[in-house]
Amino acid sequence: MFPEMHIGYFVIFIVSIKNRIKTLIHTAKKRMSAAMLILLKGGHENDYTKRKVLTIKEAAKLIEGLTEYRIRQMCISGDLPCFKAGKKYLISEEALMKAVFGHYEPEGGDAA
Repeated sequence: MFPEMHIGYFVIFIVSIKNRIKTLIHTAKKRMSAAMLILLKGGHENDYTKRKVLTIKEAAKLIEGLTEYRIRQMCISGDLPCFKAGKKYLISEEALMKAVFGHYEPEGGDAA
């Protein structure tokens, strides 16, 4: 009786580990798909490393006077190019600057 009880706990433990691994894999796939979207929209992998992707909160902090609410509305209306990763809107810094100021000049780089 005693060894059978230990086997039952062991099976429950293994099943819980299996479910945790499934959750971790699912989360990793979601994060990878968000990164792949950036690559597909932008082109080359080297360009991806140079781009900065912002959340709505980060974008609002970057431009004084632009609220999180307004940035979210611009995303929803299509005025600001963005994509969703889960429930979050992600915006490239370049797209934000173009939408707000009409042009973008990267820091330390030459404007084309």
